[in-house]
Amino acid sequence: MPGTKLFHIGIVVEDIEQAIDDFGDLLGFTFEAPISHRATGVEVYGEKCDFDIRFVYSNEGPPYIELIEAKDERVRALFNSKGEGLHHLGAWQEDVADRVEELLAQGHKLDFAARFGPDQGVAVCYFDTEHPKVHGTRIEFLPPGPVIRGFDADGNAIGE
Repeated sequence: MPGTKLFHIGIVVEDIEQAIDDFGDLLGFTFEAPISHRATGVEVYGEKCDFDIRFVYSNEGPPYIELIEAKDERVRALFNSKGEGLHHLGAWQEDVADRVEELLAQGHKLDFAARFGPDQGVAVCYFDTEHPKVHGTRIEFLPPGPVIRGFDADGNAIGE
């Protein structure tokens, strides 16, 4: 299997504006304004839900730094279960749905799935941290594409 391209490192923060300042001072990273997004119809631990989230990617990368502020109680277990800190490694995957099926067959569990397109196949997902082969690290797969800077008024992603 060819190597997976590491796209970003996701970090959960309590205050995204403060984290932007802190990572700028500490590492010299720069960020645009945080994006507020309402995720609708996604699966979190097997149940459909909607939630609000704020996030931003660094301008420098790959790998980019993704800062995530998720205060919605329904997704606290997914985003803030360990408080602030490293949340996931995000990797580009050409065919996310096929990779999901492979990993499920190997005993991995899907913690989060967003489904898009006419076939409603998994397009973005997080796998659990419990499988012994991930060593406690959450892995996210998403299709290659531009770094997301924002969404238009209809919720469609706008590339960089």
